[in-house]
Amino acid sequence: MSAHAASHLAYIAGAFGMALLAVAIELLWLARRRRRPRADLDDTP
Repeated sequence: MSAHAASHLAYIAGAFGMALLAVAIELLWLARRRRRPRADLDDTP
């Protein structure tokens, strides 16, 4: 495998890791926001 291919794979792995991190942060933020009680959402059936 050439050095260019290795650097390309490292770039892809880094971008994929950053995307996973962003998704994890988004899910944690949504879960924390949803756990906070809100009157207009609690009284819906």
